[in-house]
Amino acid sequence: MAEEKQFAIFTICIRGTGEKIMEVARRAGARGGTIFKARGTAPEEISQFVGVEVQPEKEIIVILVNQTDKEIIMKAIASEYGISSKANAVIFAIPVDETIGVSF
Repeated sequence: MAEEKQFAIFTICIRGTGEKIMEVARRAGARGGTIFKARGTAPEEISQFVGVEVQPEKEIIVILVNQTDKEIIMKAIASEYGISSKANAVIFAIPVDETIGVSF
């Protein structure tokens, strides 16, 4: 039996909103995640182009999920903390080829 494909959901948000985003992700089925502190580097022209204020202090949340849960969790995060919210979160997922010590 083939294992279900795994993904890493990345959420980049304004610093201070990561814990709240993780609460939403957990309610949607995530078992846990990791929050990194980060700093954005987008030039002012980009913020004017996309029409949002760019805040340099960020958090990056990484959540490993299976394919079944990926869309549910991403939509839950986007509905409360997406790009047009105060968190200004950008959410994307990438496939994960292999994990060790992680079970879904």
